Amino acid sequence: MKADCFTPVVSLPLVWLISTVLAVHHKHTVKQFDCKNAFVQSTLPGGEVMIIQPPCDCPLSSPNTFWHLKKSLYSLKHASQHWYQMVSKILESPEIDLRRCNNDPCFFVDTPLHGRPPLYLVLYTDDFIYFSPNVVEQCFE
Repeated sequence: MKADCFTPVVSLPLVWLISTVLAVHHKHTVKQFDCKNAFVQSTLPGGEVMIIQPPCDCPLSSPNTFWHLKKSLYSLKHASQHWYQMVSKILESPEIDLRRCNNDPCFFVDTPLHGRPPLYLVLYTDDFIYFSPNVVEQCFE
């Protein structure tokens, strides 16, 4: 069922808002980064069992063996959903404390450093776009 694979995706007008309006207004640039191997960072939920056959030329596996996956893979249909759930949980954790926007579940905003300007963060699959009017802009570097 397609609804089972649903993962929120940011709207393009929101990307325009962050990258154009806020950045130009504050005379700062928008930063972007890609999370390498993002989907394999998330663990499979407890009720989801995934068994796969290893590649035939894998030197670590005997013939006619199978792997029980503990982590997600890019080829799994729920991989992006697992990644989104994990990363949004981290962003909303007390350590980072970003708030998810009610109108767009891929847009996070708050002031993680007290007394500093807010941080605007957009999640697009395994890419992040972020902006802060803060001059120091070292949040994720």
